[in-house]
Amino acid sequence: MKIFWLLVAIFCIVWYFSMTFYVGIRGFFDIQEMLRALKSDKHQLYSTREDNQS
Repeated sequence: MKIFWLLVAIFCIVWYFSMTFYVGIRGFFDIQEMLRALKSDKHQLYSTREDNQS
């Protein structure tokens, strides 16, 4: 019975670390995408302001 609980504990720890890693990687790429979108929107905002002023 000890081996069963040891395997369950190891499985849970591995699952936890793999999910943490997966969510971290996905979050990193989502943040990069959001920053690119914000930069693009900011650039478009400035270019439309310049067009309206001239």
